[in-house]
Amino acid sequence: MKGDTCKCGRLVTISKGLKCNQCHYAMTGGAKAARTKYRRKVESKASRPRPEACEVCGAGPGERVLHWDHNHGTGAFRGWLCGPCNKALGSAGDNPRILDALAAYLRTSGFAATRPVIR
Repeated sequence: MKGDTCKCGRLVTISKGLKCNQCHYAMTGGAKAARTKYRRKVESKASRPRPEACEVCGAGPGERVLHWDHNHGTGAFRGWLCGPCNKALGSAGDNPRILDALAAYLRTSGFAATRPVIR
């Protein structure tokens, strides 16, 4: 457990049985293998395949990584979004009224895009 010593002699800092991080990742294939396994699991539960671009702003491959977006109340899959679009939804609490109010605010305050619009 945390605070014990691994068989290799290193201190166990995170509870992964009685293994230190290095031994745990050596046995499991490392962090990259864990991320790949998780990504495959997530993609298999989606109702549609991962697209080439963000479903909101259209950011394509090489521009931004796509994330699994889901309803936090039900856990149901909603779509594939880039990080900034996913964070914008989360910052607004997934509330359409707040997002509509933000869009109205931009339109009435002399909106000028500071970044190129992708879509």
